[in-house]
Amino acid sequence: MRKTFLLFASVAAALGLASTMAVLAVWLAYPTPALAAGKFEGFRAACYASMPAKVADPIRHTHHVHEPSGALIFEDDQTYADLRNAGSNCQNEDRTEAMHDHSSSWSPQLKWDGVLLDQGRGGKYYNSAGVSDPRITEPFPLGMKMVASEAVGKVKWACGAVDDSREFTEHPPRSCPRDSAGISLLIRFGQCWDGKGTGSDGAHNLAEAVRGKCPASHKHQIPTVTWYPYYPIPADVLDDIDGRVESSTDNGWVLADDFMHADMQVGFDTTTLVRQCIVQPARFGDNSRRGMRPDYCDATGGNTSPDAPEAPGVLSANPADGATTGVDRDASVTVMFTEGMLGRSINDDTFRLYAGTYTDEELNPPGCPPDQPDCAPGAPPLPFGATVTGSGKKAILNPDGRLAEATNYTAVLEGTDTFDTFAVKDAAGNEMAADHIWHFETGAD
Repeated sequence: MRKTFLLFASVAAALGLASTMAVLAVWLAYPTPALAAGKFEGFRAACYASMPAKVADPIRHTHHVHEPSGALIFEDDQTYADLRNAGSNCQNEDRTEAMHDHSSSWSPQLKWDGVLLDQGRGGKYYNSAGVSDPRITEPFPLGMKMVASEAVGKVKWACGAVDDSREFTEHPPRSCPRDSAGISLLIRFGQCWDGKGTGSDGAHNLAEAVRGKCPASHKHQIPTVTWYPYYPIPADVLDDIDGRVESSTDNGWVLADDFMHADMQVGFDTTTLVRQCIVQPARFGDNSRRGMRPDYCDATGGNTSPDAPEAPGVLSANPADGATTGVDRDASVTVMFTEGMLGRSINDDTFRLYAGTYTDEELNPPGCPPDQPDCAPGAPPLPFGATVTGSGKKAILNPDGRLAEATNYTAVLEGTDTFDTFAVKDAAGNEMAADHIWHFETGAD
């Protein structure tokens, strides 16, 4: 006799109505579901469980097991600096800013019939859901700690993985089709901050917007974070299911805690968030590519933080952009910066010279991996040696050998707006916001 899979035992029994539930944070694949229908202009991250589950909680003392996601660190005393220095398993197929998200998120461990269920790939969205004026949104405070609870946030349920056809409801489904292969949730944090709590009081420093506006007690509007957790049913369990996946109060899904909740410590680089409000509108305007610009930026890019550090920039380059009067074949490529630069950040990954003329789009097509500086369609970059002056304001690229005769060249200084993981930095470690690309032509002997 084939056994029936018991889907939501302790979850439905312990939680009751969704309005009384605290929220959970593990993450799902990232098509925009029907509940969030309409043009999506936020950016998104795809993250995985980052390490084994353990008894830890960086916000509140706890005795139950949590399963962390995102940042490759999970300790009771972890700081914002720890998150920024740790790695992250967040990634994204459309090359958005996912790799800059070192946030740590955790939720109670979930088991079925005593077996820990592996988290599926999860989607996390940053946008302006729930607010009427995205122009006044502020970046997160550094290292902000957030708790989604029964008092603040949303929880909705659906059978199967998230896609545009899923209909989310307020309560867990009592049964799901066998081919749904799991259960999905929509979880949303409050988008209003009290301006005070960034640490251990993560349960009270957030509130939800009311009719699109933040209440006076929590007047600081921050990006809306929405997660889509997905719990896939193990394949070997599905093999033993005949018919629908039914819920039961006798067995099935079990939580390490007695209710579902979500916790998050923000590890996003504030400069990245601010740059997304400045650089992307300037480069793409109304034609910003989907997923590349948060929709909490205004049209002029004026939504900046007074605490945001100045990003370094390029004052001049020699040969200059468009030089066609016969650049010397023995010439070096020299760049003057607006401030002193971090010498070790200027290397063959961040300062590159190609034979040929390439545009930004050709160097950084959508399929270019984030761990690769460029994806030029022709030959690889020329080998060279780079030097930086004592003040750090001048960088010199010295090609290994003479440049080719009567040839067009493309020089590239890497910034972070193309969503790879390479960028030149100033002495304080601030990344240059945008790639600096220019072209010149050598003369004939």
